[in-house]
Amino acid sequence: MLRDYADYYSPFLQELETKGQLSQVPTYGVSSRIGSAAQLKFFTYNIGSSPFLACQAFTIRFAANVLLKGQELCYSKHFLKLERNGDFIPAPTAISRYHFLDESFHTIVSQTLAKEFYKNFPKPNAYEKWVANQMFSNMQASLLGGLSGVLPGRFVKDSEEFMYFFYKVLRSPLFAMSGKEALSWIEQCFCHEHEGFHVTLKYHKRLLAEFRQVFGKVDYLSPENREFRLMAASGSIGVAIQENIKTYEQFSRSLSEKTGERQL
Repeated sequence: MLRDYADYYSPFLQELETKGQLSQVPTYGVSSRIGSAAQLKFFTYNIGSSPFLACQAFTIRFAANVLLKGQELCYSKHFLKLERNGDFIPAPTAISRYHFLDESFHTIVSQTLAKEFYKNFPKPNAYEKWVANQMFSNMQASLLGGLSGVLPGRFVKDSEEFMYFFYKVLRSPLFAMSGKEALSWIEQCFCHEHEGFHVTLKYHKRLLAEFRQVFGKVDYLSPENREFRLMAASGSIGVAIQENIKTYEQFSRSLSEKTGERQL
């Protein structure tokens, strides 16, 4: 099926295949969130076997770049404000500022490769289009499949690990809360409607409109992907809160088993 593209076969995959290690394809980084280990190996093999699909890997990277830029924009603005006033700039703020600039560069490169560069190669066949659309759908479901009530620009479901991170912050000397106090604040922030959800929803709607504009005329994408229907379906504060309530219940039970802290 792909023998006409033999000259383009990834040297990295060819080396793994020679060593009998193809099953050890890396499954880390942002891309690791778009599928199971088996799916990632399937996508990686196909990306390494097709110039068209190699370009479409940057579609996922483009979405991730835009998401990171949205999350770091407020930190970048804070950096500029401190700089203008001649105030002390904490190292984490400076790192976020320069990472924001780095992501801006990657966004342009990724968009160009995803939308334009592939046109220099043979037109994709039906199979390649199918794989590209599967990758795109998985990206929507994983990177753009929810709303966070605590971090603007984060469009994935809040997880137990995420709640535990905030729990540790609240228990730290910075806040010095008891276990019950920290759990109470976690429950209030994640499981009840507040301004944070509405801010995230505003960012969600803006990004959805921008993605539809950028990818609306890409001919190889299915209507579901061109219109970002999976992302659009996740833009509900009510659904996000109900999901968070379930996650909080699991988190509090797990925390109780680990630490002996009782759920409120």
